[in-house]
Amino acid sequence: ACVGVFLISGTIMMSSLFVLLAVSSARGQANETLADAVTLVLAVALQLVYAIFNASVMTSLYGFFVEQRDF
Repeated sequence: ACVGVFLISGTIMMSSLFVLLAVSSARGQANETLADAVTLVLAVALQLVYAIFNASVMTSLYGFFVEQRDF
C-alpha cells in the first residue's frame, strides 16, 4: 500500500514538473526574463501544493498504520 502511494505521489510530481518545463520553454521563446519569472512562480506554487499533498498522505498513512483507523 505504501509503495503504491509513493509511486502515485512521484508520478504526480514528475508530470507536474514536465508540464512546468513545457510552459517554461514555450514562454522562453518569447521573453527570457518573463519565462524565468513565470517558471519561478509556478515552481513555488507546485512545491506548496506538493507539500500539502504529501502531508495529507502521511497523516492518512499514520492514522491507518499506527492508530488503526479505517481509510
